[in-house]
Formats: sequence, C-alpha cells, structure tokens
Amino acid sequence: MHRLLTYWNTGNLGDVLQTIALSRLLPPAVGIPRCRLTEQQHADKLFVVNGWHRWPREVPTSDANCLFAGIHCADAHVPWVRQSRFPAGARDPFTHEVLQRAGIPSAMLGCATLTLPRHDGPRDGVLSVDLPGGPGTQLSHGVKHGAPFAAQWQLGLQAIARYTRAAEVHTTRLHVALPCLALGTPVAFHPAKFQRERYSLLEFLGLEFGKLQQLDVTPLRDRFLAFLRQHLGELAEGEPKLPNEVPRSAGVQPTRS
Repeated sequence: MHRLLTYWNTGNLGDVLQTIALSRLLPPAVGIPRCRLTEQQHADKLFVVNGWHRWPREVPTSDANCLFAGIHCADAHVPWVRQSRFPAGARDPFTHEVLQRAGIPSAMLGCATLTLPRHDGPRDGVLSVDLPGGPGTQLSHGVKHGAPFAAQWQLGLQAIARYTRAAEVHTTRLHVALPCLALGTPVAFHPAKFQRERYSLLEFLGLEFGKLQQLDVTPLRDRFLAFLRQHLGELAEGEPKLPNEVPRSAGVQPTRS
C-alpha cells in the first residue's frame, strides 16, 4: 500500500484540499502526517509527497522511496529531495529553479489541486473566501486547531463542492484560486501580500491578480497525470479516498533537525 502525505493541525483547509486531489488518483493509501515525517515510519514503501515544505524541522533524515509530486520547498529540503530515486515534481517555478540549481532532476508540474475535474454544469452564487468585505457569501479556509483529520477532510470535500457549483469566487487564498481554476469556476485572486515564491505558479498560469478569470489549466493537469503514470503506473482516478492514519509506533518519538 502506498503512503500519502497528509496534514494535521495546520489551521489551513488548503493543505487538506491538496491531499484530497491526490487521493482521487491513487489507490487507498496510508496517511503520514507532515508533522510526523521525521519518525521515518514505513520507509520501505512508496511515499507520495506533495504540498508546502519550508521548515527545517520537517526534514526526514532519509527516504529514497519518496515520489515528490507538486511540492513547494526551499533549500533546507534539498538534501531530502536529492535522496529520492525519482525525479522531483515541482509545484511552481520557484521550486523548480531551486531544484535545478541543486542539480536535482525536476519537472514543473503545478499543484495537485489542478487535477480536480472541470465542472461544466449549472452554477449559482458568489463566494468570498477569507476576503473581508468581498461580495456574496463569506467563507474561510481557517480550520480549528486540534480538529481530527477526518473532520478536516469532510470540510475539504464540502469546500470543493461549493467551489464546483459557484458562479464566481473571490479569495486571498492560493488553494482556493487553484482548485477554482481546475473546476472551471471564475475566480478573482486578491493576495493579502505579494509573495513571489508562493505565487509564481499563478504568474506561470497567466492569472491577473484582482481580475475575475477562467483559465485553461489542462496542459498542467495532463503533465501532472503523466508524471504520476510514469512512476506509479495506471492511476485509480475516481472519488477521493480518505487515507488510513498510521498508528504511532510504540516508543517512537519525532526527532527535530
């Protein structure tokens, strides 16, 4: 059984959306929380890793079986990525450049959320997500700290369902804008502050900040799927599959680097 990166207690629903998107493409998997990466559990099994990695405390000591697919990282994580027997799939041009400078084979894949299926059915309603004073119904990607992962998962599914049917979405959140682009939902992205590293993918896609837009993200979606097929074989695309949480091993305590 594969391992799949999950997120716990991050306070950001966008982390969960990335895992939901990947789970649609893979067989049922064991979930390894990002906050427990350094425990090195099941290092003999394939581990599909996605999402944001910027803090040195999250870096495992070794794991050659990691398939990095849609990651955002900085120099601190280069030694971890270098140990993989696979090329790395970068989430954005910033990460792609970091890995290339380090001499690591890298493919610019985009985010896992760009693989969500496009919706061509009816749309209704205007949503604003973490955009105070924005139009329509106000929503937030903030998640209560300590909420069980299964509860966060359900909130993530509900969020995707709402974005799928919305007529337009206005947001400050990267992982609202990206899923909406995949779903074909008109979205306006209003960054709270400009962060080139995080937003280089939006620039790559040609999204103009503050403007309601629909973009064709099919080329990146196809590239992401081809990368997974190349290294995993045929995909199990379908409904999202909640990863089984791996129990903490007796006596194992997380290490910090």
